[in-house]
Formats: sequence, C-alpha cells, structure tokens
Amino acid sequence: MIKKFFPEKYVDSVYAIDVEKLKKDKIEAVIFDIDNTLVPYFIPNANEKIKQLFSKIKESGLKVGVLSNNRERRVSLFCRDLNIEYVHNAGKPGVKGLGRLIKKLGVKNHKNTVIIGDQVFTDVLCGNRMGIHTILVKPVSQKDEFGTWLKRGVESIIINLYLKRLKCK
Repeated sequence: MIKKFFPEKYVDSVYAIDVEKLKKDKIEAVIFDIDNTLVPYFIPNANEKIKQLFSKIKESGLKVGVLSNNRERRVSLFCRDLNIEYVHNAGKPGVKGLGRLIKKLGVKNHKNTVIIGDQVFTDVLCGNRMGIHTILVKPVSQKDEFGTWLKRGVESIIINLYLKRLKCK
C-alpha cells in the first residue's frame, strides 16, 4: 500500500533529470507540475533556466506538458511563453486530468510517460495510479500554500521510508 506513494526516482531538482536517459528508456513525454516543482507558487512565469530546460527536452524529441491542480489563469499564463500543452484543475491524485494531457500530447503508450513533481500525495500518487514513471523533486521553495504545507510533515515520513528502502537494496 505504501509503495503507491514511492516515486521511481527522487532528485534534488528538475535540472538533475537526465533527458538522454529518458530517451533511452523509451519515454515519449515529460509532464511537470508547476508550483514548487518548477517555480515557487507565487512566481507567475517561467524563468530563463526553465525555458532552456524545456527547449532542451523538446529538441531531444520528447513531448512536454504541465499538469496542475491550479486554476486556468495561473497555468495558462505560465505555459503560454513555453508553448506547451497543459491541463489545469487536474484533480491530482485522480488520473482523469493526466489521461487528458497524455492524449493531448499524442503519446502512443501512456506507460512511456514520466510525471515530475514535488508532492507525494498529488504528483507521485497520480502517476503511480496511472501506471507511468514518477520522479519526485525537492520543493524549490520552503514557502507553500496552506493546504500543501499541512501535508509536508506526513510526506517527509513517506520520503524517509522510501530512502530507507533504497539503502536496503
């Protein structure tokens, strides 16, 4: 049961993602959360570093999208300059929004998708429920929205269990 909350990989940031390894692993699409995965929740736009990352991913032939539980205004503003597909009000950890985004991206086999996010109870659980690859990143900011802040304590317990499991292997 607890394994549903474990990511396949846990990294410091989105910049630690190896795009070439994703390609070798037959990944077709990379789906990101926005808030505290790419930027703090109070930053409205992608910075240059994120724009470069997304360009690198696209140039490699991978498709890129954003899946967010946030409102359309926030998500569309963030994604506009990046020129990428998105689904807002996604309802993570539910999988309907994720399924819509995978379809929008034109992915042939949903299992060739990876979701990258900073939350166990939304991003990782959503990806695991859909049967896709999951990568958990450390939050880019210590500042969280109230609802997210409440979950961080329990998430840290799950992350510690995950890390202990890795050491036992």
